[in-house]
Parts: sequence; C-alpha cells; structure tokens
Amino acid sequence: MRAAVKDCLAGAGVDRRSLRAVAAGTPGVVAPDGTVTSCTVVPGWEGVHLARELGRSFSCPVLVENDANLAAMAERWVGAARDADDVVCVHAALHTGMGAIIGGRLHRGRWGAAGEIGMLDELGLRDTTASLVPDAGSGPLFEEAERVLDAAGRGSAEARDRVERLAARMARGVAAMALALDPEMIVVGGPLAGTGAPLVAALRERVAPLCLSPVRIEGSELGDESVALGAVRLALDRIDEDLFRLDPPHQHQPPGTDPRQQNAVAPS
Repeated sequence: MRAAVKDCLAGAGVDRRSLRAVAAGTPGVVAPDGTVTSCTVVPGWEGVHLARELGRSFSCPVLVENDANLAAMAERWVGAARDADDVVCVHAALHTGMGAIIGGRLHRGRWGAAGEIGMLDELGLRDTTASLVPDAGSGPLFEEAERVLDAAGRGSAEARDRVERLAARMARGVAAMALALDPEMIVVGGPLAGTGAPLVAALRERVAPLCLSPVRIEGSELGDESVALGAVRLALDRIDEDLFRLDPPHQHQPPGTDPRQQNAVAPS
C-alpha cells in the first residue's frame, strides 16, 4: 500500500508534504479509531490499526472507512443518488456489503458496523461472487464472474439463469435493509454490478415486491471508482472540518482522545 501511494504521488507530481488529509477504504468493520475490528475477506486483517499504520507515512490526518460506506458517500456526492437523502448502497463483491445514507449523512452506527446484516447467513449476502460462479475452480473469481455477467447481458439463457438465482439469493438481505431504513433509493454497485448491469435488473424485479414503500433501485454510475471517490469525499470533509473549526486543530494527538477526530490519526 505504501509503495502504491509513493508511485501515485510521483505520477501525479504531488509533494507528500502538501497533503491535507488521506482516506483509505477497506473491507470489514472499521472502529472509530481506524482499527479493522472484523474482516472475512483479507486474511490477518482483523485487529490491524490501519489508520495508525498508514499514518506513519503521512504528516496529515489519515482516515479509514468501510468500502461500502465509501461507495455510498460517492453515490450521494457524484453518483446515482445525487438527488436522494435516504439511500442504501449495495456493494456486490466477494461478499455483499451495504452502506446507508440517512438524512444526507453516512450512518456508521456506534462502532462502525451499521449495515453489516450480511453476517446473518440466512440473508444470502455472503460468498456472493462464489455463488455466481460456483464452478470457477482455482481461477480468478472476478474474471469468471465478469464472463458470466457479460454473457447474461448478451442474452445467454444459462448465464441469465445464474444471475437470476444470485438475485433471488441476495433479495432477502437487500429487502431487509430496505425495510429497516425505508430509503427512497437503493444503488447497486461493486464489481458485480457492471457489464450491462444484468444483476441490477434482476434485483429490481426481486427486491421491489418485498418492500412496503416505493423504492427506486438503480445501478451505480461510478463503476470501479466508487470506493476511491468516496475516500476523496471523506478526506475533503475532514479538510472542511479543519478549515471551518473555530478552535485550532490539535496536532499530534493520539487517536480517540478528541471526539471530533473519528477515524483520524495525526501521526507523530
């Protein structure tokens, strides 16, 4: 990660010392201090204080957030949900995560675990990609999933059947989130939502009848950029907070000692 950041800054011609804030997205539950408290995707990731680890490389605040939450922020900012204040973002990837915007603001919950209803196996949100391509073997899952989605978009009956089965499996979890929050809009994004969006159409047919209120179900407009754009929005929000704060920001303060510094680290 540090090497990727170094290459990115060099390619953009940006001096590291000029950065005002850094934000990173990750699968899993992220505590207010930037620690990954739960993660089933990256081996050994649980318990990593990611904000502190990355903070050693920067002289500015480092913020860490769940990837689905960042995708939700991006959709509300520059994506399909620009005109909506109550939004559920479905991030269909290896597993399906969800982020929620309530009243125009990201809802994290007390410990950062809001929207993690996929922990309940019966809601059908775990092992999403593997469910679409159960015969992928040891090959790259996403490459095989993209092939199936592309075939479904071109009218393959077998591929469409796979997508329909996946949508039926996911529908309970997506509808459960919608019933809990009553959003005006559900945005479906992530690696499985592109390639002609056959999954989006299938979920629209399966989820809408399970909801008690009318809800728009749209595909993401941001593609692979949603999490990164959400991280940009998170960093900009932090910069705005510092610029418009009446009292000067505390420098080199350990995480967790200032209630205004959620998910941020001012590294020493």
